[in-house]
Amino acid sequence: LRAITPQTTPFFGFGHAISIGIISSSGDFVGSSIGEATEGFARDVLMYDQAGCLSPHFLFVTGESRQGAMSEISLNFSAALARAADALNVPPVTDAGVAIAVREARDMAHFDGFRVTGDPDLRWTLAWTDSLDCTIPAAVGQGVVYLLPTAETDGSDILQRLGHLRGRISSAGVSGEISGELRASLLDSGVSRLCKPGEMQTPPLDWANGGRNLLEELLKVTHNTETKVDTR
Repeated sequence: LRAITPQTTPFFGFGHAISIGIISSSGDFVGSSIGEATEGFARDVLMYDQAGCLSPHFLFVTGESRQGAMSEISLNFSAALARAADALNVPPVTDAGVAIAVREARDMAHFDGFRVTGDPDLRWTLAWTDSLDCTIPAAVGQGVVYLLPTAETDGSDILQRLGHLRGRISSAGVSGEISGELRASLLDSGVSRLCKPGEMQTPPLDWANGGRNLLEELLKVTHNTETKVDTR
């Protein structure tokens, strides 16, 4: 697109990116805290078919209770995904190619030791593990989300484990408190937005996607009425 756009035309190319979620199990993370986090993340995953840069594909659980909390979080998350699929009117998968991709992702997750739950119509899939030694799968999309504990209590290993995606993580939804070190490392790696679960898909107009404030750039362009803008 850049190659076919005139050099005099402002062009904002962001490329492919995904987002992640972080759930802190420190402190009094029980009951309503789990429910609020999973309800929000379920909407974030399934809104816009999990196809945008703000769509989370991996959820990491940090904190002292991260391994022990996985089962309860997964149960809540599965139920939340089912409710969100209905509320957002996510259609059953009828495309053969998409169905093959989802079923293959489920099979590979089983093979890698994940526990898998999912909608029979393939609208959503949750693969989760309480193992600290699991390999991070490739992002699939199509409502497939992975729930994993972090090896380090503060989650400082998240970016290292997502090394193949470093620089392509757009946003991080955060439930609870994360350390200042983790926050700084996320921002330094190119994550341009931290927000609460349920707010990932609704960024403010002045969100600096990729480090560029698109609204500010477009306002500059309006001073030149002869300039055409391509925002694809």
